[in-house]
Amino acid sequence: MGAALSRELEMSTESLCFDYTQDTFSNTFHVTAAQNKEIETLLDLAKTLRLRLATITPDASALANLLPSLAPTQCVAWRDAHYWLWAMRHQWGRRYTTEAENVTELAALLALNQNDIAFFDAERTPWETLQRWHAPLPECGADYTVALALAMSEVPE
Repeated sequence: MGAALSRELEMSTESLCFDYTQDTFSNTFHVTAAQNKEIETLLDLAKTLRLRLATITPDASALANLLPSLAPTQCVAWRDAHYWLWAMRHQWGRRYTTEAENVTELAALLALNQNDIAFFDAERTPWETLQRWHAPLPECGADYTVALALAMSEVPE
């Protein structure tokens, strides 16, 4: 597995670390790869701050936590000046904004209809996914999309 991912990502196997979960329903594995140097930097920072990390979650994958609140939407997307982050139930990723300038183009890259994507921006904020909240909420809610999705994560026991 390491060799295949190393070839696909064009990085040496030694520079990568992997995590995976098995989907017993479809008899497949969901694999996440990260660069060792990024994980080591994060772990060093946590140690310096005396934090105990329970999980490390890629930001794009966290967006899937918003999907149950947005049914029947198939995909959640967020973007900044450089990247799109997107997540579906069984896959997630990042695309450069140069590859897709708008939701319609992102939908085409993901083989979806643009109506299948919940995109949070100045017009639509992630606060709508919450059943209860306490005012005041920040006006620029889209800026908090990833943070909210991470907060909605469940920590494995």
